[in-house]
Amino acid sequence: MLSIIDETAGGTGGAASPEQRASATCLASVLNAQWQALAPPCQRLLCAAPVPRDAPKGKPIFEYSDEALQVNILALLRYAGKAACDTVTGGDDLSTSLLQLAGACCREGQLACLFSVSVLAQNEARARTHIMPVFGDICQAAFAHVQAGRSEHDLVSFLELISSLAASLGDELFQSAQLETLLRLCTMALAVAETDVLKPVLAFLLKLVMWRSPALTPQIVQEIIQPVLLNFHKWPRIWGAQIFKLFSAFIERHEAIFVPLAASPSLPCVAGLPPGERAIAQKAFQGLRGPRLRAFLGDLGAVARSENSADVLHAYGVEG
Repeated sequence: MLSIIDETAGGTGGAASPEQRASATCLASVLNAQWQALAPPCQRLLCAAPVPRDAPKGKPIFEYSDEALQVNILALLRYAGKAACDTVTGGDDLSTSLLQLAGACCREGQLACLFSVSVLAQNEARARTHIMPVFGDICQAAFAHVQAGRSEHDLVSFLELISSLAASLGDELFQSAQLETLLRLCTMALAVAETDVLKPVLAFLLKLVMWRSPALTPQIVQEIIQPVLLNFHKWPRIWGAQIFKLFSAFIERHEAIFVPLAASPSLPCVAGLPPGERAIAQKAFQGLRGPRLRAFLGDLGAVARSENSADVLHAYGVEG
C-alpha cells in the first residue's frame, strides 16, 4: 500500500493535478474508513521508543524492524496530510483524525508526527480550520519537551509546522497568543548549527520580521535580532544566502534597532577580534549593504569559526 501511495502522492507545491486529486480522494476514503483501527497501534508504536532523527521525512522501508515500523507510520501520516489537502471529499474528517492522533502523541512527548501536520498546514483552509484551534496545545507540548531537557533536534517537526503556518497564514499566526512561546522556542533553536533545525526557523523569522503590523513591537524585533546576532557566526557557510536575506530584512525594516545591537563590542562574532579588526567589523555592520554585506557576513563567520584569519576583514575597512 505504501509503495502505491509513494508513487501517486506527488509534490507538495502548487495545485494538485486531476490525477493527484483522484488519488488523494481514494486514499482519504480508505484512511477514513480504517482510521479507528489504524490510529491506536500507530500511536503506541510511535510513542514506544525514540524516533530516529531522519524518520519524520523518511521514505517507506520495506523490511521488518522497529525503526522501519516508525518510519512507515510517519510516511503514511505524511501522505494522509497531503491527501487531506487535495481530496475532493473526506478532507475534513481526515484532517480532524490526523490532528487528534498528533495531539495524543504530543501529550506523550512524541513530536515526530507533527511533520505530517506541517504538510496539512500548507493548505490555508486546513491550517485555519483544523490546526489553529489546537495550536496552543501543540505549542505547550513543544515547550514542555524543551523544559524536560530533550534535544532541540526533536523539535524539527514542530519547527517545520510553524514555518508552514507562517507561509500559509502569516498574520493569523503572528497575531496568535502563541507568538511569545514561538519566539522562545526559535531562540533556543538558533543556537543549534544544524540544517534541519535552522531551515524552518530562519524561514519563520524572515516572514515575521517582514510583517507589517503595529503588533510587531520594538521589543519583539529586538528579541528576534539579538539571538540571530549571537549565533549566526556558528552556522555553516552554506547558510550565507539565508543569513544575508535575514540581515537585509533587519536593515530594511528595523535599521534603528538593528544597527546599535550589531555594533555592540560584546557580540561573540567580534569580541575575540583584535581591536583594529573589531572596529572594522562594527563599522561594516553600520555601513555595508548589498553584495558587500553578504560577503562580509560570510567572512566574519569564517573568522569566528577559525576557518580564516582576521586579516580578511581588512577588505571591508575601505569605503566603496
